Parts: sequence; C-alpha cells; structure tokens
Amino acid sequence: MASIDTETAAQALRWIRVALRTIASALEAAEFNEAWPWLTGGYLEALQALIRAKPCTYEIRHQRATIR
Repeated sequence: MASIDTETAAQALRWIRVALRTIASALEAAEFNEAWPWLTGGYLEALQALIRAKPCTYEIRHQRATIR
C-alpha cells in the first residue's frame, strides 16, 4: 500500500493521473478503454468532490490486482 500527501485537490488528482498514465500501457484493452475517459476529463468530477472535501475513489483492475 502506498500513499502521498498533497496540499491541494488539484495536486492529488495530478498525482493520480500520472500514476494511472504510467500503468496504462500495461493494461488490457478493456481496462485501458475504461481508464482513458477518466484520464482525459472524467477526473474533473473527482476534483470537484475533493475541493468540496468529499471523498472520492478511482479503481482499476489489472489481471488479479486492484488499484484504488
């Protein structure tokens, strides 16, 4: 398990998007097709939730691993 502390919601989402882009090349086509819309704009809903101090989660599965 890993975590990171950020000062702003935008920094948190930037970190998550970088991490997801890093693993995207290893994803199966269906998993990639699920992740891509979130990476290219779907994350904005999560950003608004974090700005309002609401929890949010993004989850992707790759083979037997779940990344949340």
